[in-house]
Amino acid sequence: MKEIRNFNCSYSNSVGISAEVTDSLDLAFPDAYKHRETMATLARAVKVHDGAGFCLLPFCRTVEVEAMGADINYGDANTGPRARNLICTSAEDMLGLPEIDFSCGRIREVLEACRILEQEGEHVCLEIVGPWTQMQSLMESRTVFKMYRKDPETTLAIMNKLGEQLLAYVDNARECGVEIITYSDSAGTLNILGPKMMAQTTHDFTAGFAKKLLEHIDDNMVVQMC
Repeated sequence: MKEIRNFNCSYSNSVGISAEVTDSLDLAFPDAYKHRETMATLARAVKVHDGAGFCLLPFCRTVEVEAMGADINYGDANTGPRARNLICTSAEDMLGLPEIDFSCGRIREVLEACRILEQEGEHVCLEIVGPWTQMQSLMESRTVFKMYRKDPETTLAIMNKLGEQLLAYVDNARECGVEIITYSDSAGTLNILGPKMMAQTTHDFTAGFAKKLLEHIDDNMVVQMC
């Protein structure tokens, strides 16, 4: 097997956490993270600040898990939303999480913010979050890794459940004019998982998910795997 090497991403996402951005805006935090109009305003400001060619949403990696019931601390102008009290203690809890309702809540506001920006002529990028990051926003990290080592089949079932929710998210994003999907899993990097677990995750989940993801985009969209 070829060696798996770590890639150090040089792009620093300052969305929602840069005082240089938030101090110049007449927005109230953390309320600004919850509504489509303020999300769009913040995304445009970050684009200008970073000299980017696109607007990136959302401003955290908790939107998907919140839509499944996670307890979220919405933060402030300097610290974006993050998981607070973990709601799962077992694999059964994870498998029993509800499917995401994309018609309501903050995830709907994110999608509508994407629509607003697209209608204004912006190129819109939506970040979706992979299963390792999602699981560790729902369950204590040590328990997640123990579960993966002792019961990989059940853990894979959880990953696939979360992955199906992401594909539905992409379907909704496509309808809202999103042009770029960026898939990130900051809790599932080589530095955290190690070479063996990283290779196993790629074989068991990521490679197959990437192929499915390509089936859910149209000719006007691109996918970036982070």
